[in-house]
Amino acid sequence: EPSRACGRGRPMAHEEKELELQAVIGFKGTVPSALILHPDQEHLIFPLGCTIVLRNLLKKTQSFLQGHDNQVNCITVSPSGKLLASGQKTFMGF
Repeated sequence: EPSRACGRGRPMAHEEKELELQAVIGFKGTVPSALILHPDQEHLIFPLGCTIVLRNLLKKTQSFLQGHDNQVNCITVSPSGKLLASGQKTFMGF
């Protein structure tokens, strides 16, 4: 199945290649309570568009959780740090 770019409801053409996310710079800050320090005190977690960024503060590296097809508008981490939940805006605006 063709892949879908964030925020687009139509499939990308087969001949187009997706760019691989290597790093992000910045934090928009529009999602309430979304800048989260992981319970291990080593990772900072935050949404940026339709991606969730996991920043290792000690190693200064980034990992990405991708799968949303619209902007992430809520995120939380369990007290143990083993679970992360996120939600997105629907195309109907909810």
